[in-house]
Amino acid sequence: MATPEIAAVPSTHPSVLLALFPDALLPPHTGKFAAARGWRPVTCSDTQVEVKKLATLELAWAVWALRERGSIVLAPMQKSQGVLFFKRSYPTLGVHRTGGGAAEGVESQLLEAMPTNPDGSDVADIVYRWLGQDFAGPFHEVADRVERHGRAPGYFEAVDTHEGTVGRLLGRAKTRLEPCCDVIAAARSGFDQCLARWLQFASSEPDMHRDLLAACERGISNRKRDDSDYGSID
Repeated sequence: MATPEIAAVPSTHPSVLLALFPDALLPPHTGKFAAARGWRPVTCSDTQVEVKKLATLELAWAVWALRERGSIVLAPMQKSQGVLFFKRSYPTLGVHRTGGGAAEGVESQLLEAMPTNPDGSDVADIVYRWLGQDFAGPFHEVADRVERHGRAPGYFEAVDTHEGTVGRLLGRAKTRLEPCCDVIAAARSGFDQCLARWLQFASSEPDMHRDLLAACERGISNRKRDDSDYGSID
């Protein structure tokens, strides 16, 4: 019997789709985890997922989606570190731009962070460059950025937090993102397309899948600010 064809990855914001339905891949928790710093609420749900695993998956999906569209090629590479006699090389996952494929949101920003290096670039370095600076909680920062990109396709809307007239006059007016749960529910079929292809990728290329997740986690972790008082929350 022929294997059924799996639909292509949706053309817009695959990483945002994962942010909407992370409990399809990550174990959800309820209750006591709600206020924990290392956990993040699932949109339109009363459950939470571990933010470190969520942020790592979001960026891995973004890089993988670029590969699916033909914008990049992923391949193992050796990276050198140190100088002179203290120089050593180690294996990592490299990325090469192809010049093809369009992208939006996080995917577009990651693509822009990739230099046109004929020898390829370490995926972890691309993630590090995309973040731009160190953070007390870099995994939370990734999740926040991905979620903000959910405004463009209409999954979230900005709502005034009602700081008051005085606050607005002083420039202290703030907004928060509120999920549009009906719109999000309608996006489930697009997510399921992504999920099917991701699971196929994980099954057919387990080493690449493992290395991609490891590289994304390493790139985010390297943006941990040393003077943070957050401990090991992410």
